[in-house]
Amino acid sequence: MSSDVSVAPLAVIGLKGALATYGSLAVFAFVEIVSLGIPFPGETMLFSAAIYSGTSGNLSIAFVVAAAATGAIVGDNIGFGIGHLADLRFREHGPCHDAQEPRQSGPSASISLSELPRPLLVRVSERPGDRGRGFL
Repeated sequence: MSSDVSVAPLAVIGLKGALATYGSLAVFAFVEIVSLGIPFPGETMLFSAAIYSGTSGNLSIAFVVAAAATGAIVGDNIGFGIGHLADLRFREHGPCHDAQEPRQSGPSASISLSELPRPLLVRVSERPGDRGRGFL
């Protein structure tokens, strides 16, 4: 590594250093990583950014809130896309990639209420004075 590189990884410089160096972009990145489902100190970063914003005056709380909201939305959408693609691949190939036939999906693969065990059937309405609508 050359010594003229001025960008340090976020994991090395810590939360306060990341806030001082990158500002709202650090909040965006931390919250986005958490929203992807990866364990990361996103909430800690958000809390630290709010305190840093209030005490230092170097960071606007409006930008912190906007960066956190945007990071959460972008991270959730990326995580949803990854899950959706993985689900499509799983439905097509099944748990093993050497499956001969694709799994059935759609209405023919659904479970009917008659297949549920008896304890799972519950009353739809339990209000006093209501005659009830029977069991679901």
